[in-house]
Amino acid sequence: MAHHGTFDEIQVGPLKDISGADVILVHRMAKTDVKDVTGIESYALFSDAAAREMNIDAALVPYSQNFEHFGDVPMQVYDLARAWENFRKSRERDFISEADGVWTFRWRFDFAPAAVWQSLVSPELKRRWMHMISVDVERPEGRIGPGSGYHCVHDDLEFRYWVTDWEPFDYFSTLFADPMHEGLKFHETYQLEPYEGGVELRYTMGPTLDDDGVRHEDAEAESIEFLRSFWTFAFGELEKLLRDAE
Repeated sequence: MAHHGTFDEIQVGPLKDISGADVILVHRMAKTDVKDVTGIESYALFSDAAAREMNIDAALVPYSQNFEHFGDVPMQVYDLARAWENFRKSRERDFISEADGVWTFRWRFDFAPAAVWQSLVSPELKRRWMHMISVDVERPEGRIGPGSGYHCVHDDLEFRYWVTDWEPFDYFSTLFADPMHEGLKFHETYQLEPYEGGVELRYTMGPTLDDDGVRHEDAEAESIEFLRSFWTFAFGELEKLLRDAE
């Protein structure tokens, strides 16, 4: 349960307590009819004020209840059982090992895995080290994870990809829409393999396929040639970004 508001601190003997209308409202929120009205058995309850302050609106069910002295209070219900089920579904693996891919590129970073991971997935950091005009991310669940879509705009081209698997600080996989070959896509896995003093990034590309599942090896070869040059440049820029942040 969460609410955002104001309160006053009061001294009660040796102890400090808080008081005020928002404090009373929190106590009222603990006695709602959410289960009876919504049918949701396990949930997290947010006041509208808390939801706005926390900038969360995905997967929330609107709910309101009348409280004495407060009137009708709008709230938001987060269905924990549904969230868990969605999480389990999203955990379906889309992991490409080096043996299963068509091409692998490796780069060693003498930095903490968390710093490299953040640089790979953060839209703003990605924009900087890839020298993009813009990087926008769709977050269906309110955060980056399976189902999130990246839209990247460069001087010469723009491209989209969607996160298909997500294991923070270990690996993530994507479905990449090839901007150089319309209608073709390929899966990618980015995996971080720690070593003493740093982490090695393994990028593995899967086969290039059309919507019918037909492989296009000529387009695949062209993409590999491009990516070999691009990753050499881009990961070098990422290394500079991490070094400057130290």
